[in-house]
Amino acid sequence: MSDVFSQLAALSDVLQTESCDLASALQLTATHLQLLREKRSTKHFSKLWLKVSELAEKSKIVMFLSSKRKIVESSTLRHFMTESTLGHQSTEADFDKTVCLQDHYRIICFLPVMDRLINEMEHRFGDDTTMPLFQAISASHPNSGAFLDFKVLHPLIDAYQLDSAGSLASQLDVCELMLKQTEKPRNIPDLISKLNPAGGFPDLRRLLQLALTVPIANVAAERSFSSLRKIRTYVRSTMVEQCLSGIALLNIENELAKNIDYDKIVDTFKTMPSLTL
Repeated sequence: MSDVFSQLAALSDVLQTESCDLASALQLTATHLQLLREKRSTKHFSKLWLKVSELAEKSKIVMFLSSKRKIVESSTLRHFMTESTLGHQSTEADFDKTVCLQDHYRIICFLPVMDRLINEMEHRFGDDTTMPLFQAISASHPNSGAFLDFKVLHPLIDAYQLDSAGSLASQLDVCELMLKQTEKPRNIPDLISKLNPAGGFPDLRRLLQLALTVPIANVAAERSFSSLRKIRTYVRSTMVEQCLSGIALLNIENELAKNIDYDKIVDTFKTMPSLTL
């Protein structure tokens, strides 16, 4: 399963970046979800089983069916209610003698894991209540199959009242004609830069800016709580709020803090008027 989890690890890293917008994340998630559905097949598992068999043979590991004891219903008491265990047991291997070892592990191990991953991704990114809004945000990305389709964008337009003047449909038509005469935009910021003059596409620019600013997850908020747990320790419990906020900001935005030019800060501090007590 390393290929599946490595694929999802890359997706998780992208979803946690601050530069990734929701429209791009939905496009990427849909691609990963389609890839997972393709991997949930007998053909793909056969390739994995071949690698597992070679590894087991190389490591001198014998693969076998488990012999977990399994309770079997008595045919004599099948239509009666009992208040104690019957003691009629048999091993699971007795029932799986006709089952192939490869099919056994495909049904017991591989399919449950793949089904759980697919169901979780569909639940998080394909819920019925949020699907129209997700599809609308995804339609604002140039790589979407429903790119700037007014019917698909309509739930987002109604939710945020973006078409107050009733001219958004005409702005979409003008934009579509302009894009046919120029190179296809790579992403939403590139599309916004092509909408010139800005005053000719007020509602469309608001829609695209909204698609960029809707957060993917609450990772940024969770990162701030993690930083506070590291900073506000027992010995720093009396730290005032202003100092705590400043140190937390430096810790959260540590990449920006590393690029600060301290010479400029010192020069700015030297030009400031001195405070007299």
